[in-house]
Amino acid sequence: MGMFLFALVLSWQDIRSRQVTGKALFTFTLFSLFNALLTPVKYWLQFAAGAAAAGLSMLVAARLSFCMSDREMIGNGDVWFAFATALTSGGISNAFEMLASAFLLALLPAIFVVIRFIYQSFNKKDKIGENPDPCQESLRDIIRYEIPFIPFLAISLLIIRTKTGHSF
Repeated sequence: MGMFLFALVLSWQDIRSRQVTGKALFTFTLFSLFNALLTPVKYWLQFAAGAAAAGLSMLVAARLSFCMSDREMIGNGDVWFAFATALTSGGISNAFEMLASAFLLALLPAIFVVIRFIYQSFNKKDKIGENPDPCQESLRDIIRYEIPFIPFLAISLLIIRTKTGHSF
């Protein structure tokens, strides 16, 4: 239960300040590691593989998004948090399910941000007297609105842990 409560605290910190401290992430990782070590030894390799797969997947996504936008969209805290949560997800398949559900959960707010940006660009151009054309707006203008990702990872951890029958 302490691990999930700590994930909620980190989520709140990410929502409020867009920064999660290294000490807080380290503490959460220790909670996750302790939780994983409480399982039988035969599952330790599965948990380590799931954590490595999720961490590397998020790292690749972070680098790809940076190359596409010239801006850090997925931070190191998100990558580290994905690694730590996947450590207790229960293996590679659960780690990928956790990441997929987190991205799906984040999709709706992202669509809302794009719609809001297009609406604002219509209003701005209407005031100037130009014809609105949202296709001329660049991706870099849209992505300036950041969405915190750690809360979606925390929710997906809850979903995966509940689905697999693990307690917190």
